[in-house]
Amino acid sequence: MLEKSYDNAIISGCNPRDYDCDMSKILLQFEGKTTTGKLDALVWAKHKPILIACITLDNTERISLMAYKDARESNREYRGWRLLSPGQSISITIRKGQRGALHPIIQSLT
Repeated sequence: MLEKSYDNAIISGCNPRDYDCDMSKILLQFEGKTTTGKLDALVWAKHKPILIACITLDNTERISLMAYKDARESNREYRGWRLLSPGQSISITIRKGQRGALHPIIQSLT
């Protein structure tokens, strides 16, 4: 897999803190819309089994989306994020999940 530890991501120049993670702002701007961008990195959170996708959108905004392991998924691929590679162009739709969290859905890959 191509994920990095949090510390290794910072060492390689991709600090997750440089990406906007404000859920309410991201939902307000992107909820229900499909947007495109480039996956910069997949980073494991420091203390929880959370995968952070650091994305630069086509409008140059930088956002981070978190993927949690879904116990109902048999392959445990963190909603498909682990199948992606850094540098890959993606198209995603962002929705609000059942508990109010962001629910990014990967639409297409190039």
